Amino acid sequence: MAVIVSFSIVMSCQQPADNISDNISSKLPPPHVVNPQFPPEPYHGLNTTVSELVSTYESGGDSAAETYAKKRGIYLIDGMVKVNIEIKLGCNEAAAGAVNSVGAKITYVYGNGNIIALVPLNQIKSLAGNPALKLISVPGGLFAN
Repeated sequence: MAVIVSFSIVMSCQQPADNISDNISSKLPPPHVVNPQFPPEPYHGLNTTVSELVSTYESGGDSAAETYAKKRGIYLIDGMVKVNIEIKLGCNEAAAGAVNSVGAKITYVYGNGNIIALVPLNQIKSLAGNPALKLISVPGGLFAN
């Protein structure tokens, strides 16, 4: 029987990260073993649905991505996908800058750190790598279409 334990550290954009790895490295358990029955998501920062959409786009192009999106009710038009972007605490300005820098169009900002945006499909992975963002997912409810 294997037990998987993971830790994450969430830091504010304004908080310096001076020697954080030195301060905690001795307190962390050894790296966990990934259960092969539950493979990790292909792209860090993307939920499974968006990750699968990106993979489909990369392997099959625009038409494959459009077919995938249509089957799953994902809003995709002219190569841009509507996504919900969760922002790390205190990182609103940095996140908005990152979204705008990839040619995305912010359509709505709500709550404390969420953006609905149309993002070029070929820019999703680069946006997901931005440290100001927590997660990119498909919006639901009122924002779905």
